[in-house]
Amino acid sequence: MMNEIKADMLKVKRMISDAEIVIGKREGESELVNKLIDAENLLTYCMSRLENAIVPPCKVGDKVQSISRTGRLYEYTVNGIHQFEDKHFMFGGYRIRKDGKKFSTVWQDNQIGKIIFVGDNAKEEAEKALKEGADNG
Repeated sequence: MMNEIKADMLKVKRMISDAEIVIGKREGESELVNKLIDAENLLTYCMSRLENAIVPPCKVGDKVQSISRTGRLYEYTVNGIHQFEDKHFMFGGYRIRKDGKKFSTVWQDNQIGKIIFVGDNAKEEAEKALKEGADNG
């Protein structure tokens, strides 16, 4: 996602540069050229922020898959994310148990791909990890 945004921003920057060349050849278009330069400066600023952006592994409301200590797979709804100064994340989620009670837990980002799975293929990845664990253990 971040790479797609960055690629789109680079396309816009090239388009602005091309427009500056065409407009710069005409007389009396300096106001428009100044607006394009302002747009390019803003784009450059946005790109620098994007390069330094820290993206959490998921967002509040996402569904994630978690392998319990007993080797069962559960789906949780993310209800909070915390970023530490060292750029690591901790996020929490809840699920509704069969008895109707809410069960909450927290994970650290270094557990992703081990016991917690996020993203579009989370369930498949979690099931694969469970199978591999059963095959090895």
